[in-house]
Amino acid sequence: MTGLEPAQMVAADGGAPVVGESARLLASQCPNCGRTEFPAREQCPACGEPLDDSTAAERGPPLRFHRRAAPASGHRGTCPLRIGVVEFDGRVRVMGLLTQQIDGLDVDQRVRTVTLQPAADVVTYGFQPL
Repeated sequence: MTGLEPAQMVAADGGAPVVGESARLLASQCPNCGRTEFPAREQCPACGEPLDDSTAAERGPPLRFHRRAAPASGHRGTCPLRIGVVEFDGRVRVMGLLTQQIDGLDVDQRVRTVTLQPAADVVTYGFQPL
């Protein structure tokens, strides 16, 4: 399978991610300057210090929405794409697919991170409004 590397996502209970279930994104945080990185990295791009492992919260509010009618180069899923940017714990913003239409979503509406399979050979994360 292609898409998200397994090391970038775990199930909400810490096990292997299961398509359609809640997930947590694996991030890293700098103990020196406090910067958070997703996907997780070994070294801080800002100050060069080794980073500590952290996990982005399973839930967060969507900040922005975008509907893309035409697929990006190499995209094998369905269109139109519904994309949201979610900020986790005020530390890191992550862009991902939304599981429902944008119409009716509110910028203050909370979402949960889920494991998606937008194409037969792709597993990734996305955001499901609560």
